Amino acid sequence: MIYLSNKNYVKGRNFEYRVIAFLRKHGYYCMRSYGSKGPFDVIAVPSSKGSTLLIQAKYNGYIPKYELQQLKEIQKKLWGLVTIAYSENHKLRFKNLNEWK
Repeated sequence: MIYLSNKNYVKGRNFEYRVIAFLRKHGYYCMRSYGSKGPFDVIAVPSSKGSTLLIQAKYNGYIPKYELQQLKEIQKKLWGLVTIAYSENHKLRFKNLNEWK
C-alpha cells in the first residue's frame, strides 16, 4: 500500500527547507522542528555576531490570531528574534514579529 503525504504538509515542509537553504547560504546554523513540534519551524543561529532567529515558516503568510498571540507571549520569555518567513510572489521574505501585522 502506498501512502501519499498531505499536499499542504509537503508544500510547508519544502518551504521550510527553502528557508533553511537560504539561511545556511548566509552563514546560519539551522535546526528544523520536525512534525510541527513546538512554536517554531526553524531555529537559526548566526556564525558571527547577530541574533538567533526563531522562525515560523508560513508559505502563504497567514498566521491565525491565536498563533500570533502565542508567538508574542513566547517572544517575551526567550532570548532570540521571533521571525516570520513567508513567500511573496515566489520570493522568500522575512519579517520580525514586531513588524508583522
